[in-house]
Amino acid sequence: MDYSPDSLKSLEEAYFKLAESAGFEDLGLTQQAFESLIGVYFAAVVTRNDPNARLVVEEFAFAPGKYELGVAKGNTRVMVTSLQNLTLMQPHKKNRDRLYKMFQRYFGRDK
Repeated sequence: MDYSPDSLKSLEEAYFKLAESAGFEDLGLTQQAFESLIGVYFAAVVTRNDPNARLVVEEFAFAPGKYELGVAKGNTRVMVTSLQNLTLMQPHKKNRDRLYKMFQRYFGRDK
């Protein structure tokens, strides 16, 4: 993992291999914990590759006193605390480069 946008494709492929083989336990992690780590890595990729992006911590809209991590650029915010809530990391999805596409959509060089 080199924090490049393309590394998101490799990470997502590794995630699906672990999900399909029930391999999270072999890493000493739950699937939910791994998904949280993916969110943190996504945020790191964004902030290293887009000089206008920054980390943000915001209160959950429907859970006062609870907070989530995200990345922001201008008026765009992607909260990454739990990517499973974004339905990005669903093993049955055939399109498996959704993290990369999300990066390009919101934080690519032309944005």
